[in-house]
Amino acid sequence: MSYRGGSSDQKGRRHHRGASHHTGSHHRFGAYLHSGSSQHTGSHYHSGSHVHSGSYHHSGGYHHTGSHHHTGSTYHHSGNYHLSGTMHISGTSPAMMATGSVMVSGSIRGNELYFIHGACDLDQSALRWLPMGYGLAESAAANYTTRFVCPAKGRIVRTIIRCKAAAGSTNLTLYKASDGTSAAATYVERTNTNIAATDTTYSFNMSGNHHFNAGEVISFSLNPSSNPDETNFTHVLEFYTYLNIPTSSF
Repeated sequence: MSYRGGSSDQKGRRHHRGASHHTGSHHRFGAYLHSGSSQHTGSHYHSGSHVHSGSYHHSGGYHHTGSHHHTGSTYHHSGNYHLSGTMHISGTSPAMMATGSVMVSGSIRGNELYFIHGACDLDQSALRWLPMGYGLAESAAANYTTRFVCPAKGRIVRTIIRCKAAAGSTNLTLYKASDGTSAAATYVERTNTNIAATDTTYSFNMSGNHHFNAGEVISFSLNPSSNPDETNFTHVLEFYTYLNIPTSSF
């Protein structure tokens, strides 16, 4: 364990194991490898690679040029943080938490949630294909108004549905189609929920983690036991944009 109070200027490569407590400004040039907990209060300026394993608590300004790798369950920073280079964080979810506004200059890539909203008047207890945000008309067969083109690989998280009438036991089925196929006719997954009450929101949760690929189209069919009447729905999709959408395209 090391304790340091006051300003510190260091150059060269440094390896440190154990707990580290530092109060005051810290200037470091070169590689820094640290295993153990670290608590730092004051300004921190670092140029070079930084590899840290363990909990990290920092209060004060932080300026870093170079790569930053952190493995551990906690990373707490209070104050300004300036990073020029690449930052890698490996830890339990959520690996990074921010309180306040976050500003990003450039594209964000990862597992991104996307929402599709729609409405239709389901006036009978029969299988119908839900419109994909293009209008209010459901369809007896899959067509261009029921298709959505997926921009990246991903999955369906859930669909939430609110009906004017109790629809009873209701099946929601996901279909997809690849290039060369007009209608989404390939079965992917089906989920069932009992819509037992009027004007009440119900969730249809999907279990898969890879429902579609980039460029494929998807469609949903709804098959209720009773007439749902006027219906609103929201599909929650998750796209793996770091796989299929290059940063250079924006």
